[in-house]
Amino acid sequence: MSSNLKVQSDWFRVVAVYYAAQGVTLQVMDDLVDCYVMMIVFMGISCFSIFLCIVLMGWIARILVWTLLVAVHAALIAGIYYCYLQYARLKSADNTSEDPNNYNLEANLDYYTGLYQTWFYVGIALACLLGVVLLLTCFLFNRIRLAIQVIAEASR
Repeated sequence: MSSNLKVQSDWFRVVAVYYAAQGVTLQVMDDLVDCYVMMIVFMGISCFSIFLCIVLMGWIARILVWTLLVAVHAALIAGIYYCYLQYARLKSADNTSEDPNNYNLEANLDYYTGLYQTWFYVGIALACLLGVVLLLTCFLFNRIRLAIQVIAEASR
């Protein structure tokens, strides 16, 4: 009889996990339905900006490619700085109410942005990405220049 109760208990646990996952899925779908117009507008803006970049490549390929490379480096540096500011702010606040060893999946992203560990790890990831991009830019400098010349010729 106890094995039958264990099977029922396991079954109820599986059903509870299923309904919890279904709730998260419904919340994500509601968010997508609420902001689909904004997503379509931003997709249209990005398509237009990419088309504009392709058209402009024939005339200003060199300036555009180097500007985009500098913008990527600047965005990564700004992201690292922002992560450091958030990390320092949350670390100095000394939030002891939140357990850093809580590994439960939370649907609310405000929970994760309130943890200083999140900003620490994101900052490390951005720093690693910046290092890779900087090394690639340094070592592939001549190939980038050659690619700029090919893009300028192909766009004419």
